[in-house]
Amino acid sequence: MGIRLQVTVLLAILASGAAAFCRTAEAPVRTAPPVDLQEFNYTHSDHFDLYLQNAVPVDDKTLDLLETVHDRFFGLMKQRGFKVGKTDSFTWICFNDRRSYESYARTVDGFLADQLNSYYSAKTNCVTVLTEFQHSNSAGADDQRPQTLQISASDLSGPEAEKIASHPSLMPAMLTHELIHQLSFNAGLQRRGVEYPLWVSEGLATALEYLFEEPGANEDNPYRLQTMLRLYRQNRVVPLNFFISMTSLSGASLTDTEIYAQCWAFFDFLGTMHKDQLRSYLVKAGRRYPVAVPSTALQKEFIDAFGPLEPLEAEWDGWLGAKDRQL
Repeated sequence: MGIRLQVTVLLAILASGAAAFCRTAEAPVRTAPPVDLQEFNYTHSDHFDLYLQNAVPVDDKTLDLLETVHDRFFGLMKQRGFKVGKTDSFTWICFNDRRSYESYARTVDGFLADQLNSYYSAKTNCVTVLTEFQHSNSAGADDQRPQTLQISASDLSGPEAEKIASHPSLMPAMLTHELIHQLSFNAGLQRRGVEYPLWVSEGLATALEYLFEEPGANEDNPYRLQTMLRLYRQNRVVPLNFFISMTSLSGASLTDTEIYAQCWAFFDFLGTMHKDQLRSYLVKAGRRYPVAVPSTALQKEFIDAFGPLEPLEAEWDGWLGAKDRQL
């Protein structure tokens, strides 16, 4: 499914859900930084507050990109009948020192960020970005290069960051990915505090990664599709009995990038083939009490919505095969 069609189907699924879900989403409030950032420089645009460690370079194109995605996201929401109200500023915290970045993630958000270069925290409602990562130059030697926010924002782990650096067209998509997380939790598509499986949170974010492009500019998510089909051809797709209840990147035999690709493809599959069940599932998940949920409960919740896993897995495998044959 092309990106434009995927976005349309996604919002149609959600907009036609119960009014108690996200038609009455509250407008997000201004988020104060969770720690003292007096030594950080500050810049802002209409809807974003950016705190920059050691004068991290952020060009106008980056701010324009954030504003463009913001406006298109909420524009689509309003077109589909969502009541989102006036939005306030969203906070981004940008580090150019990995030690400080990892210390912040550990202290403020309580997790290890050594395999991430950026992340959105539903706890603080902030996007945190590392703007410097290991990069191989053309001669093959490793060096540390300060990167602009536009280049470095990525949900990819260490070595995968080099792939982003060598594919400039992916860099805005990585920024957009984190922003979609932030917007989704502030527009009512997801509820802060609720524990969602990865395929929901990352499937939603990857489905909208190319929202920064003009309509029709990119009719598919080529990076995610290429990665997913490689998994399919190598018979390395994570089985559904494990995949549907994954809430973290640990425990799987795939790289982070490969897991994100499967989240993207599975969300697309359900949105295409089982959109009514997907809508019901998301509505029910959004009403769940915000506590940690055991994997057995997540599996039951999924099966209650979509039916037994064995026939669904066979359909999923056939859907991937059809995607492969289309190329």
